[in-house]
Amino acid sequence: MFIRTIERENGKVTIIIVESVREGGKVKHKTVRTVATVLPKEVEQFVELAQHIKSEMEHERQPKLFPIKSLAEMFISSRKRSLEEDRPLPVNMSKMREESRIVTGIHEIYGSLYDEIGLSKVFKGCPVSGSVMKD
Repeated sequence: MFIRTIERENGKVTIIIVESVREGGKVKHKTVRTVATVLPKEVEQFVELAQHIKSEMEHERQPKLFPIKSLAEMFISSRKRSLEEDRPLPVNMSKMREESRIVTGIHEIYGSLYDEIGLSKVFKGCPVSGSVMKD
């Protein structure tokens, strides 16, 4: 779900909550809720209201780790910070290099299963293929 603002011919702005839905192999946007039609100077306040409503709707569908109000407030505060801080980041991405990688979780579970059902014996003749298959 996301929030869309639509400027009308009469100068007002409509704020809606939209959901992307796949129908017959195509993605379509479905209006879930119209929040308000307001004057341009009131848009920011109603977008924040729409963010709270969207968070509640998402929480009803699938409960979240954080409380609904704190999710909306975190989103709004991070959005405001990003708009206020318009300076470039002091990081040169071309100089970044990966030093190490830690893989845990799914590799351990499926790796154990891979060994348990005997697939490591199938690829015994070619250790590279066995390692690739296990990964």
